[in-house]
Amino acid sequence: MKADKRVHQIKVLFNDAEWEQLLALCETSGLKPGTYCRLKALEQTARVVPVLPEVMGLRGDLGRYGNNVNQVARNLNAGNVMDTVDALRVEQSNRYVGDRIAELLARLEP
Repeated sequence: MKADKRVHQIKVLFNDAEWEQLLALCETSGLKPGTYCRLKALEQTARVVPVLPEVMGLRGDLGRYGNNVNQVARNLNAGNVMDTVDALRVEQSNRYVGDRIAELLARLEP
């Protein structure tokens, strides 16, 4: 296989207005849409935004929280009754996750 042969694909979706804009740009440049997109994509560097460690921690907490909510829903849908202790744990978990999100948002806002 030749080293310069293009074999990798990326599918990009456009709405009607974006598509018309792309076609106009292609007509002006004399390039096909795929060629135009490839050249434009490679001439600019992507802006990389670092993810804060707090955000990563919160993502993990939200994943565990979502798992717990799914287990509670599954048990309630199966007709099981939630006792007071479990209900209090769910409420505490709700507060904890809400507080963590609020703290993080407060720190991220300018």
